Amino acid sequence: MKVITLVFFFIFSQTIQAQVNSGSLEFSPQIRWDRYPLFSYSYNTTMVSGIKLTGRSWGLGLAYKYPLPKRLYAKIGLGYYKYTFDNIFQSTGPLGTIPARDINYDGGASSTFGHTTDNYYYNTAALTLAIGRTSYISKDLSFISGLEYVRYHTFSQSYHITNVADYKRSDSRYFGFSAGIHFGLQKTVGKFGIGAILQLPLYTEWSQDAVFPEEDNNRSRSKWFRGVGSALTFSYKIK
Repeated sequence: MKVITLVFFFIFSQTIQAQVNSGSLEFSPQIRWDRYPLFSYSYNTTMVSGIKLTGRSWGLGLAYKYPLPKRLYAKIGLGYYKYTFDNIFQSTGPLGTIPARDINYDGGASSTFGHTTDNYYYNTAALTLAIGRTSYISKDLSFISGLEYVRYHTFSQSYHITNVADYKRSDSRYFGFSAGIHFGLQKTVGKFGIGAILQLPLYTEWSQDAVFPEEDNNRSRSKWFRGVGSALTFSYKIK
């Protein structure tokens, strides 16, 4: 993670010194689907539970994009990202599979085996760094492709407790990062542009959460691939 961060910051520190043409502001709503690898924990001394997760997340971002020599571009942006886990399956040995996972929660009535959550999400601030290339199909239509790195910092969390009210927290901490590729088409009309982008995560890392049994905020989980995202971009050339 640190190596990836240093590489991106080195690229940006070098490109800032380069001669560039006019930059543009870019607003982008996005949605992403992720499927996470199976993991397990010991429910008690005799039972092991397996957890399967998928999530449909969305976000909004504002970035500054500026062209570089040889039709390259660099982009840095900030935004909001709702990092969601909303499809949960927990195997409980002889008890079968339930559409939820155990959570450490003290309020309200619970089942015989304690509380569970069937969906939860993290409100995060997202820093995006990207570098890519523009290939012109025509005067006002271009194909764009590149690499991007997104770093997430969570500032609040919400867990839907099964058969009880939502459980909300306001922990502020590093949450994770994602490195991937993006490509798509962009249409330009004067100083304005609109684009449709496909995003493919290559490697994703996210923090564990101490509200769940046998998890620790200082540890993380990771995955390769297993996701896809899409975004619309609305841009305005500053100069």
